[in-house]
Order: sequence, then C-alpha cells, then structure tokens
Amino acid sequence: MLIDLDAPPARRPPPPVDRRWFGAVAAAVLLLMLGGAAGVPEPGKVRQVASSGGAVVASLLTESALYTAQAVTGENAVVEIWARSLTEGGESWSARAPNGEVTLRSIGGTLVVVSDAAITVLDARDGRVRWSERSAFSAIVVGERVLLSYDDVEWGAKTTFTDLASGRKLWSVEGQPDVAFLDESGRYLVAADYGGHTVLRDTASGRILATRELDVLDGMVMIIGDRVLVSRAARLLALRLPDLERLWEVTTPFPETMQPCGGLLCVTDSRGLAAFDPATGDERWRTAVWTSYHQPAAVRADGQGVAVGADGRAVVLDPVTGRTVRELGRGRPVGDLMLRFADGQMWITGLRSGRVMGSVPGVIPFGCTTAGRFLGCPVAAGAFTVWETPR
Repeated sequence: MLIDLDAPPARRPPPPVDRRWFGAVAAAVLLLMLGGAAGVPEPGKVRQVASSGGAVVASLLTESALYTAQAVTGENAVVEIWARSLTEGGESWSARAPNGEVTLRSIGGTLVVVSDAAITVLDARDGRVRWSERSAFSAIVVGERVLLSYDDVEWGAKTTFTDLASGRKLWSVEGQPDVAFLDESGRYLVAADYGGHTVLRDTASGRILATRELDVLDGMVMIIGDRVLVSRAARLLALRLPDLERLWEVTTPFPETMQPCGGLLCVTDSRGLAAFDPATGDERWRTAVWTSYHQPAAVRADGQGVAVGADGRAVVLDPVTGRTVRELGRGRPVGDLMLRFADGQMWITGLRSGRVMGSVPGVIPFGCTTAGRFLGCPVAAGAFTVWETPR
C-alpha cells in the first residue's frame, strides 16, 4: 500500500444526530414563548381513544364513555345517540331521540336527552329507553328530577315534578316556570318565570312555602347555602331560604357569570372580576385584569381558583384576597389541564404540575372538556375526539 505523506488526512464523518430531540426541544421553547411551565413533552403519553367520526349536534364526556347526538341522513325529526366506551367493559350502543336543541346529561345511571321540550331517558348501560315524553311545553332538569310543563286547553298551564329514573310523576301544580333550581339539601325548589314571579316549594309535596315578585328576570339564578342569588341587568340580589326575604341588593354592571369561590361569590361583569360576601353583599375585592374565573379540582383543594384575562394570560388566584398565587402563562384552563394553541397544535400541560404531556393537531380551540383522565375536544368538520392523558 502506498501512503502519500504530503496529503492531508481524511476527515472523519460527523456523528449521527438524534433528530428525535428536535421536536421535544422545539416544544419546550414554544411553551416558554407562550408563558407555560418549562418541560419536555413525554412522547406517546397522549393517546386517542374515541372519535365521533362525524359532525355532532351535542356531546357529553364522562369517565367511562363519550356520548354524542348526531344527525341521521334523510331524517330531520330524529338524532342518533351514540355511546362509545372509553374503558374496557364500558358501554357501547346507539339509540334514537327527537331532534331539536339537544342537550345530554348523565344522571344516576341514565343518559337524559332533552330535545327542545321533548325528553328521552335512556339506560346508560345499554341505551334502552326507560321512558320518554314528547308532548311537554318545556323540560327543566333539576338534580334527579325534571319539571315538565304543559299547555292544557281545558285546565291551562300546569307543571309536573317527575322522577328522572322512572318517569313517575311526584306532584303537579299550576303554572309554567322558565328557570328552576334545587338547594344543596334537595329540600327546596326555587322556580321563576321571566316576569319575575318566584316561588319556593317543598320538593316532597310541591307545597308553596314562599313567593316573591322580582320585576323582570333577565339574568342568572343560583343557590349557595341558604341564599338565593339573582343577577339582573345592573344589580345583584340575595333572598333568604326558606322565606325568600330580601337580604341585600347591590349594583354591579351587567353581570355575566357568578359562582362560589372560597366562601365568597365571584362575579364577572363588564368591569372585570369581583368577589362579594354572600351574607352581606359587601364587595371584598375587584380587578379589571381578569374576565373569567373557575375552580378546577387541581387547585380547589387548596381553596384556590384560576382566573383568565382578555389577553389569554391565566393565573392561580386566592379568591379570599384576589391576589395572584402563581402565574400559568397564556392558555385555556380546562379541568385540571392547561391547553395552549400554536402552529396548528394543541399542547397539553398539567395545571398543577406544569408537566407537558404532549400535543395533538387539528383541535378547535373552544368547547374542550375533561372527565377523569380523559380530554375531549371539537375537531375538524364538527366531529368530537377524546384522548387519554397521563395523570
């Protein structure tokens, strides 16, 4: 072999690059830019487990199944109700129900389908129809009961208080409420019409316990403890159970949402987020920074909640003081997850841990929901998809 001592030595080829790290590093950088917690995604941890396969009219995600209502080709009067199991041995079936403004609820081993005024109660195990009612004027679900209102030509308007599981009518009264709520004990039923006529009834007998005229009811009604809270165009009113006596009334500009928060009442309105003492109506604090508030289980145990601003920035909030406990960055809190959207991907992060679980493409950034370890979101063409996420 002849060796040329004057020639430069041959260069060694560069070591191979592990391109698997590029995606993980890029994801971490992206999340930092979005303001999220730093972390490298764990590949393969987010797994698709179900999909509607087509456009949905309504959807409901539980810890064991995805329920959807979907149009039936050539039949406008009905929708197909599908149950798709998410776990081994779970329920999978289909059934039909009347079409309309469909809502789905899972209550006591049943799937309740309300379509406009019609109600169909299906057994959640196999889709068997337990009972249905199609002649009602309206159907208002309260706890494990439903108020069915009718227009009777001879007797006028009436409402029946009906057991959801069996369809058994418990009692019947005159009138047609537009909204109704149960207190936490299930003993009291508050029902009101849009004219402001409000009635408190005993749920066992239907007997009237108290009445109150509230002018026009154009806002929200909520029961917290022994307080019935009513919001109207520029006011917030508290009534006492069980006599509906007026306790206090305060001015707040155009309330949009209200919910319990750490012993207080958190209200979002046209000026931001405020907290009121439900006993006195005193405003404890107010901020224009946050436009929404909720208390997911991930922080509720610590007596905290999550607030989001108009710019998409989210924080963990102390509802007692209104102070920020922890910055979460920009994103959309859903259950115990933080969802961030960029470049056609939805990045999934643990709300408490800040751990990045992975990403999925093609998700519509509105309408996501969680149930246990499952995350469900609308996707292209009106379909709905469910993923299993590590917890």
